[in-house]
Amino acid sequence: MAIATNGNWTAHEVRAWARSKGIEVAERGRVPTPLVLLYLARPDIVRDWARRQGVDVRARGRLPLDVLVRYLTRPEAVREWARARKIDVAERGRVPVELTARYLAWFGDLPVAAT
Repeated sequence: MAIATNGNWTAHEVRAWARSKGIEVAERGRVPTPLVLLYLARPDIVRDWARRQGVDVRARGRLPLDVLVRYLTRPEAVREWARARKIDVAERGRVPVELTARYLAWFGDLPVAAT
């Protein structure tokens, strides 16, 4: 699945990152897309995005969980996820709260605060 996972990463890097955060991950096989999305939500990328959105974030330290969740639930990310599952979603306007909740549930037990 190609949901916003473009970029330079390898399965080895994602697995090593996950283990360093205490996330259990298999030695072999596909790396779950939600795990890749968490890996790609690196603090520098999230901070840049937050500043462009007018969200006040510190230059250092742990990212606030609400900022990370806002980053992960960007409308374009939720829409792309929905389309990949053939869920009807409008091109523009607000994304329904129920759809965003389903998208966040897709992350399952992954600790969103791990990044």
